[in-house]
Amino acid sequence: MKLHYLILIILVQATNLSTRLYAGQQKKILLSEYGIKNGDDITETVNKVISSLKNESTVIEFPKGKYHFSAQKAVKKLHTITNHDNGMKNIAFNLSGLKNITIDGAGSEFLFHGEIIPFLIENSGNVKLKNFSIDWEIPFYVQGEVINSNAREGWFALKMYDKGFSYEVRDGQIGFPIAENVTTFRNPGESIAFDKKTKSPVYGANKYDYHGERPVKVTTMPDKSLKFTQKLDNYPPVNSVFIMKGHMGTNRYGPAFHAIESKNIELYNINIYHAPGMGFLGERSENIILRKTGIKLREGTNRYISTTADATHFANCKGSI
Repeated sequence: MKLHYLILIILVQATNLSTRLYAGQQKKILLSEYGIKNGDDITETVNKVISSLKNESTVIEFPKGKYHFSAQKAVKKLHTITNHDNGMKNIAFNLSGLKNITIDGAGSEFLFHGEIIPFLIENSGNVKLKNFSIDWEIPFYVQGEVINSNAREGWFALKMYDKGFSYEVRDGQIGFPIAENVTTFRNPGESIAFDKKTKSPVYGANKYDYHGERPVKVTTMPDKSLKFTQKLDNYPPVNSVFIMKGHMGTNRYGPAFHAIESKNIELYNINIYHAPGMGFLGERSENIILRKTGIKLREGTNRYISTTADATHFANCKGSI
């Protein structure tokens, strides 16, 4: 028995030593040393730092602040994503192929602009992301208060929310220009009506969903409201807030976080206020932990929805989720 205890003690001490050595070898990158400042667009700086990493244990630390990421300066990658639109994607944090990496935002706000995926974790392992929030300057939907409707004549009118949203009416169609040089004109598509007071979907909200590419004529009225002329079975209730995100097949650019073919992923103390798709998507990955991570509306916002698809989604994952 004494021999067994002695062997156990030796193994424990060896493990502790190994842990200390591993921790001692951990590389730390302070982004404050790269000259980034609160309010900067740091897309290129982040690209440069991440592309320089080797397969060594690394911690990247941000000074607390508000940082911008733009689609034009992001990494370009042809990428397929389950339950989203496939194609060439812009990636802010491309962690593909990296192992043993921690990114600590120190309570920072990450604000994204245009068609961009914040985090891609592909063929990666032991990745920990913590202490920051995800949001977009302009969300991937528009919303307006229903101020009038006429079932006999076949129309309803919306007083649009302008602050923090972007839309345009051209040639009788509503467009969703979400960023400079990114304008897609399309039909209202998938839509849902919300109760203005509770911010919950109205009773029977599915009755008011366009959910397709049916033709609709949009007219800007003298009071700046938008008149949607189309014969429908049901019109959204007056005083409800109607949200439209475009037709299925073009309205899910990507999730805030995409983990694919990866192992041991942890998100800690992160708020996802918006994404042009799902919040966190795990695909063909193993062991994923989300702790103190919320997919929710920012306090005080005039928005009615956060992510435009599932808060979390796991496809063909295994291990501990």
